[in-house]
Amino acid sequence: MSVLFLIVLNVIVPVFFLIGAGAILHRKFKLDMNTLSKLNHFLLMPAISFVNIYQSKMGGG
Repeated sequence: MSVLFLIVLNVIVPVFFLIGAGAILHRKFKLDMNTLSKLNHFLLMPAISFVNIYQSKMGGG
């Protein structure tokens, strides 16, 4: 049961939090989806990729 709780807490809750935050921001500011997708593609995805590669535990040997 604790593994299921950890999955829900570390994976599902943050996803729903981001969805909720996006829905609230879109209702308040009427965000442009084209600009957001470009921002996601050119800024956030390379940053996430860099952080994942930097934090990986691969050995050189």
